[in-house]
Amino acid sequence: SWDAHSTPGAAGRYYLQVASFRHERRASRLAGEVGDGARVEQVSLPTGAWYRVVVGAYRSEALARAAADTLALEFDARPVVRHARRGSE
Repeated sequence: SWDAHSTPGAAGRYYLQVASFRHERRASRLAGEVGDGARVEQVSLPTGAWYRVVVGAYRSEALARAAADTLALEFDARPVVRHARRGSE
C-alpha cells in the first residue's frame, strides 16, 4: 500500500504531491478518494491560489518513490516526490 511507510507527524523528510488544482473542491474530492493519509495544502503562487493534494511524510526518497508508483497506478496520477523544507513539517 502507498501509505505503508508513511509516518504522519513524524520526522519524514519526503512527501508526495499527488495533484494540484485551482479549485479547492477538486483537491478535496481527490484527497477523499486517496484516503486518510491525504491532505489539501493551499499555496500562493504568482498565478493565484492553488490547492495541492499531498501525502506523507516518508523517511527516505526510496520509500516515497515506491509509494508514488503505487499511487500512480491506483489513481491514474503522476505523483511528484518532494523534499520537505526545515520547519515546514
